[in-house]
Amino acid sequence: MPEFATVAIIVIGLLILILFPSVLLVKEKESVLIERLGKYSRTIETPGIYFLLPFIDRAVEHISHDPFFVSKKVKKQEGIDTPYIVTYKIKVFDEMLYAYGSLDAVETVHDYYIQTKLANMESLQAREELETYAEQFGFNILNIEVYNEK
Repeated sequence: MPEFATVAIIVIGLLILILFPSVLLVKEKESVLIERLGKYSRTIETPGIYFLLPFIDRAVEHISHDPFFVSKKVKKQEGIDTPYIVTYKIKVFDEMLYAYGSLDAVETVHDYYIQTKLANMESLQAREELETYAEQFGFNILNIEVYNEK
């Protein structure tokens, strides 16, 4: 009998390890993009608990419907004397573009921001171009704050 109990405990433990990552919690004011076998399947926008098929489905991205902040560091390099941090307040309007437009949409836009700074572009013009560029990746930039690194 002890052997059966040990085997049962191991089997139950393995089942929990396999099924636990398949439980998905979607919060209020959040969307989750789901892929099935590596291809976009659906977007879940209704809050609740969902079950994904193990090894077949995966949650690709959790995206807030509310504006949120993303901070990126600008490293010291040629043309940039001191490192600093840029904080973007963004709001996603197209989940598909945001998730699939680039490996990291905010990082891509941040790289563009650095290029405008290196080109010594006028601030208003640079901001307008940055906002237009961000829209190509499915989000709006609501605010940009620059902080000196200490």
